[in-house]
Amino acid sequence: MISLPGTVLSLVMILAAVALVAPFAHADLKVDGSAYDKSVIIELVSDSEVVSYFKVWAADGTSLDSFKAESGWAGEKMSDGSILFTTSDRNPNEKTKFGLVADVPLKKLSWEAGDGNDSAGTGVLVLVDEPKLKPEPEPEPAPEPVFRIVPERPNIGSTIRVVGESLQPSADFDFYINDGMIGTFTASGAGYFAGTAKIPANIDPGRAEFRLGSGDDALTLSIRLDHPGGLSPLSAVFSLDKTPDAVYRGDSITLRGTGDPDARIIIEIKEPDGSLANSLISQADEDGRWSADPVVFAFDAPFGTYTATVTDGHSSKTGTWNVESSRVMDIRALETVLKPGEVIRFEGTGLPNEQIQLAVENPDGNKVGTEFFTTNDTGRVEYEYQTSADSKLGPYTLIATQGGQTEFVHTSLGKKPKFDFNLELDKNSYARGETVVISISGDKSDTLGLAILSERGNTRNVEYEADVVLDPEGRGLHRVVLGSNYTEGTYTAKLSKGNIGDEEKFGVDLRRTSPTLVLAPVKDVYARGETMLIVGTTAPGTPSKSDISFECDSNSKNVQIIIRLVDPDGKITRSKPTFIDNNCGVI
Repeated sequence: MISLPGTVLSLVMILAAVALVAPFAHADLKVDGSAYDKSVIIELVSDSEVVSYFKVWAADGTSLDSFKAESGWAGEKMSDGSILFTTSDRNPNEKTKFGLVADVPLKKLSWEAGDGNDSAGTGVLVLVDEPKLKPEPEPEPAPEPVFRIVPERPNIGSTIRVVGESLQPSADFDFYINDGMIGTFTASGAGYFAGTAKIPANIDPGRAEFRLGSGDDALTLSIRLDHPGGLSPLSAVFSLDKTPDAVYRGDSITLRGTGDPDARIIIEIKEPDGSLANSLISQADEDGRWSADPVVFAFDAPFGTYTATVTDGHSSKTGTWNVESSRVMDIRALETVLKPGEVIRFEGTGLPNEQIQLAVENPDGNKVGTEFFTTNDTGRVEYEYQTSADSKLGPYTLIATQGGQTEFVHTSLGKKPKFDFNLELDKNSYARGETVVISISGDKSDTLGLAILSERGNTRNVEYEADVVLDPEGRGLHRVVLGSNYTEGTYTAKLSKGNIGDEEKFGVDLRRTSPTLVLAPVKDVYARGETMLIVGTTAPGTPSKSDISFECDSNSKNVQIIIRLVDPDGKITRSKPTFIDNNCGVI
């Protein structure tokens, strides 16, 4: 058994769409009701009669699915499909309502009322359809205010017709193009106006904003303006804008030009060997301008002259540019693997008429050969390093510095190493707050570990760590800002991959004092071209630095010094800025 919603009962009692006609009327008994769709509300009224049961059923056999009775009455669905309502405390002069729900809209409804075995009356209620009440239509929303321009695409300097509709009645509206007012219109009592305005001749072709009114409720319209007379000076011109003379790997260029409006532009780009590198399609806009997608040059793009051919199907244009190396220097080793005693030769080019610094670093990381010179007009660079039979086996690296750039050229004595990588600092001493610029070389697109280590006696602590990804040419540039955690002392920049590494020392906040310094080359006699290795200390006669208990005097460490080489004539031939480290040793 289900209950009828109270809202439905209220509705059908007041605004019934279907009425129960021919109600039964007896001197002491009255049955009446109302219905809506499948629901029926029956009202039983007895004056002096006592009614203890009320039975109802559908005369045409329609099933009564559910029912509801007022408090004090009980309902039961009988086996014959009827609904029997009973009460034990029914009093005369009472009104009782019953609710019924059928499976389909009801046509007829039969009933019987009485007390015990005595019937007080029976009847049939017949249902008839009545017109349904139609809801009042909602008022139509007011139309949005609009204005339009005729023609839709006017020319500069022409006269246009302006039409406004659904505007504020009898109001004045200023009319603007971009920020300049070109007219005023007054709406009729119905909010309508039609008038003319002239587009100034000094407006540039292209898209312009027309505005009706001012303030937040102004109406705007964006329209493209044609050239005077409707003809664009670009309409008969097909061109390709000038291309750059040179680009570098990793750069991109965008090809642009002019042509007939809406023309289809086909672009082919060929590499230096004539092979097709890329093909693009563009389309000119309404003003005849076209622009293709950017052309990106990979890091391994071949060097040389590239050619772009552009056509609209009637005319063709070409443009060229060179893909060049962004390196200031281009130096290579003539041999990548040599035997001890052979000469390592390097050659290439650098900036012409500029000073260049060359240094050869051995497998221990020591500079074993250096040279400073100024290149000639051609920028030609040639350098040789003579190895000996007892030279250490492993990688040898030429470090070349010119024009603020550093390049690394790798070669090896004996067996080619598994990895070739190096790092070089832009200088060897810094003040706190400065930035260390680290130039790195290695294999193409390789990933190397970089760490900055602080040194306190024989202890090293990691102050900074990062992974450095080299570009497709095997180069990288990394910067480290020396923050407040970098106190006075000696630090090491270490580059590593697996258990192989390269490192350089540098100082922070070094002092400028004059401690006692003992300095000497490792041997007394050198051959021309041989590298001089110099050792020194500001703590002579102290225990070995390998002694863990050794501690350098604070006045004798972290000091900047300059080592100068003086020839037999008393002239300074070489100078090298360096410093005394935490252990009172010369770096």
